[in-house]
Amino acid sequence: MIATRDIDVSTGSLDLIAYLTENHMTDIIDIAQQRQLDQVQRKPKDYTTPSCTECECGNEIPPERQAYGGITLCIECQSALERTQGLKP
Repeated sequence: MIATRDIDVSTGSLDLIAYLTENHMTDIIDIAQQRQLDQVQRKPKDYTTPSCTECECGNEIPPERQAYGGITLCIECQSALERTQGLKP
């Protein structure tokens, strides 16, 4: 949050842009770099292994999903897992 007492609003938006650039650009760049590193360091999933036909919950895994290889969870369980890991909204 920007503290308005630090910005002289009478001189216009250029001061606001300068303030944001000086104080927040490095944070944004640091976050972007960390996200890029996280993506590079992720181990790719091995899709060469065969998929399961049945999930651990007992639901059948659709053949279309099995075609990807390495699938062990049904759509519902995978969605729940991604929600708990923060991968989906």
